[in-house]
Amino acid sequence: MFFSILFNTSLTATTAQELAKIYAPIVVHDSRETSPLTSVEALLATGPRLEATCNPGPSFSQPVFGFTESLLKQSRPPCTAALHFNRANPAPVARSYYHILDHGLYLTIQYWFFYAWNETQHLGGGELAALCGNHEGDWEHVSVRIKRDPLSTAKHPDDYRNAIDALYFAQHKRDSHPERKYFKSTDRRLSFKNAQIYVFSARGSHASYPSPGTWPLLTLAGITLKDENDGKGLTLDLANDQLAPIMQAPWFDYPGHWGAIVDNICTPLEKVTALSNDGPFGPGHTGKVSSFYEGDWHDR
Repeated sequence: MFFSILFNTSLTATTAQELAKIYAPIVVHDSRETSPLTSVEALLATGPRLEATCNPGPSFSQPVFGFTESLLKQSRPPCTAALHFNRANPAPVARSYYHILDHGLYLTIQYWFFYAWNETQHLGGGELAALCGNHEGDWEHVSVRIKRDPLSTAKHPDDYRNAIDALYFAQHKRDSHPERKYFKSTDRRLSFKNAQIYVFSARGSHASYPSPGTWPLLTLAGITLKDENDGKGLTLDLANDQLAPIMQAPWFDYPGHWGAIVDNICTPLEKVTALSNDGPFGPGHTGKVSSFYEGDWHDR
């Protein structure tokens, strides 16, 4: 159902939620995907352990079934914290967490996706890629940049679709392959349902792409690593009542790793490469404040 959203300088919580639903992506998985889109809440319900090493102070490990202010305080510096999911893999959940950024002439909606496990072995690097790249927890996102003037008078599906200016698809390193991350809304490689963009989640790595296919990432020691999505897997429409504003989530300020910290022979490589088998940091981590608050076009 479409309706007119009129606003002056800021969005109310209600209109923000309505706007997020209108532009919510449709996520298409590869048919061989073993860890499809889920939710933070589904993974917390499996009872992970919060493990922390504190200096000074004792280390601790305790079960977590939901976030509280007490848990958030315990996991902040001087502690190094990680949620250990014990390879839990909940059922798929059509849920996304959004944040709207106001850039004056534009509004940008960031849609954040959470996956339970990042799988890299099939990317082409064999056992080494799996050893150094597999990890618990996987945060991904896409962004929709909308022209404010046409949006203010939009009433019908075509109006909302025509108000889109550009889209950003997050994939691995921020500065790699910009030609397949930034798209104007008129690009023929994009697919829409009304104003909703189809997002093709790469098998295992969950990098977001505008269409199915195979995308080379890099060649290392004669081995080409690549992402792939055959466009034939589970399809989840995120325009539903599970859409949630991410900054209001009780776990948003969690400063630790979303997944276990793994210490093995690949650990030294993490200092000189993007490879990491540690659980990632989330969107609210202080190291991501720049990209989260300023948006994906802030350096362009």
